[in-house]
Amino acid sequence: MVSMMRSSRLATGFGVAFLAIACMSPAPIASLDAEWSGQDPARVFDFNAPLNWKPNGVPTGTATISAASPAAPFVQFTQAATTLGAINLTGGLGITIDSDKTVTASKGGLSICCDAKIRSEGVLNGNVVLGSRTAPQMSHQLDGSGTINGDITQTGGSLHPGVSQSSRTLTVNGAYTQGPGGALIVDVYPDGAGLLVLSRTATVGGALLIGVNGDVENRTFKILTAAGVSGRFLHVYVIEEKYSAIVTYNARDITVSLRRL
Repeated sequence: MVSMMRSSRLATGFGVAFLAIACMSPAPIASLDAEWSGQDPARVFDFNAPLNWKPNGVPTGTATISAASPAAPFVQFTQAATTLGAINLTGGLGITIDSDKTVTASKGGLSICCDAKIRSEGVLNGNVVLGSRTAPQMSHQLDGSGTINGDITQTGGSLHPGVSQSSRTLTVNGAYTQGPGGALIVDVYPDGAGLLVLSRTATVGGALLIGVNGDVENRTFKILTAAGVSGRFLHVYVIEEKYSAIVTYNARDITVSLRRL
């Protein structure tokens, strides 16, 4: 009887211990931070190729692209969806997000500096920080006609919405804050203009550059819409010298009117 009682107590103890182990949270999986090396000859400029990173492996933490290579060709995503913590572009090599791709930078978002270019026609989930205050306005750039689910904070460089042949609208489900060192570039055409659409507020305070394509005399174009608009552009430039621009700041949008000089 004593032996049976001891066996029962041992079994109960093992059961409690097993239950405690089963209820424990799994240990977190360490994220991989990596820097671009571009060493895969079979998958050149492929973000999703493990051999293109140092250490080897597609980053799940912070991906740093510091290569001094020019912005073309771009690093491309070959998987339909890529998720990681953050992307930092600190060199001349840029990235492109094609229209059928989704990139999620869930923690640190996307930061762009130092001559890097981003072309986004797909979906980017994460906040975007554009530039350093000391870099020229045209040195690094975000352009495209895709969707950004996050805020854009611009301290330098340029933002160029609506450059796709199929769409001239960059949709941002978030806010836009433009510092004095940043430039917003819009192209105008006889049938419309590049358009930045924001679900939250827009604060402008840098430069506005307007590219003219065709006869746009006496035309008014909406170039930005938001839940609220504040600030004023410090400088307005029309790249085509025979036109001047009148900028109108409304409660929820900004428009430009072109006049021939």
